[in-house]
Amino acid sequence: MVSKNHNLIGFNSENIKSARKEIDNIDSEILRLLGKRFNVVKVVMHEKELHGLPVTDPKREEIINSRWLNDAKKHKIPESLASKIINLILEYSKQLQISNNPQKVMVIGYGGMARNLARSLVNSGNTVYITGRDKKKAKYLAKAIGAKFSSSSSRPHCGHVILCIPSNAFKKKNLGIMLANVKNSIVYDILSSKSSAISILEGLAKENGFNYISLHPLFGPDDTSKARKIAAIPIHASKESINRSSKFWNDSGFEFIETSMEKHEKTMAIVQVLRHMYSIPFYDSVVSLSESLDVEYSNMQTSNFKIMFRIAESIKKQDLLAREIAQNNPYSRTVLKIGKIKMEDYMKWVFANRSYSRNKVT
Repeated sequence: MVSKNHNLIGFNSENIKSARKEIDNIDSEILRLLGKRFNVVKVVMHEKELHGLPVTDPKREEIINSRWLNDAKKHKIPESLASKIINLILEYSKQLQISNNPQKVMVIGYGGMARNLARSLVNSGNTVYITGRDKKKAKYLAKAIGAKFSSSSSRPHCGHVILCIPSNAFKKKNLGIMLANVKNSIVYDILSSKSSAISILEGLAKENGFNYISLHPLFGPDDTSKARKIAAIPIHASKESINRSSKFWNDSGFEFIETSMEKHEKTMAIVQVLRHMYSIPFYDSVVSLSESLDVEYSNMQTSNFKIMFRIAESIKKQDLLAREIAQNNPYSRTVLKIGKIKMEDYMKWVFANRSYSRNKVT
């Protein structure tokens, strides 16, 4: 038996030496095959460039991930390990393809979503600059994610400019200063609530000669998953700039979904306004019922309740944003009307006689 303090590197067991030699050979073979894989990736890259195809192919990635997880089970390898390995390989494969045509990107702002987007763009091989009114925060973010800091007085011209600032900062005077030196660039906002800021930016785009596409990242600031989607609403943009934008975001690992303002607002009425309308009253009802019934429920929560309450609590913490989204969505009153009908319908179904059909709407 080897003592706890024994240094295995100097241990002369023939069995260990033989096993280690085999491990070294396997490691070398893994690296040789990785090199071979990346050479084949270059062939794919060349074909994509010839046919104008995007670097990112979500369906292909799903197939690869699924196959890896199935093969991992066969070889008794933990799924979590296999998932991490293939995601690293896919990430590098995309960087390899993007590195031929890196883009210059200016991110104005330093909040959670600015960090999320900028980090992904850096990891995809783009040159990313961070700027904003607070130089200290901008410098800190740039250093943390491997981007470059840019002062407001010496901003380089970038093909893509992303406004990651709060809605109350969207004033014509402020934006005019922020958007100096952006002629022919594509400028984006990332506002969840498409309010009056849209018309201000549209006017500036026409005056100053830049393309403007309003974005809505369909994920949270802490979401770093591989299948993140971005809704894109062209406001003042040429067809060429829309195609360029689509390629840029797809190549950087996002799924670019072009849509219209009307379709976006109708969709957000369902996925945002409706969710908020039920979540905040749900949270408030839990608190009120706990006090009214004089019961401590936390030690007997079900798993589903925990999930629902956690989501409701996170929305409650951003209730002012939820209110702003509802106030600016033209379909909010329709959401309220239908939500109220469905709640009344549910109550009738619960307390009426058994012959009442739940699907019946009054």
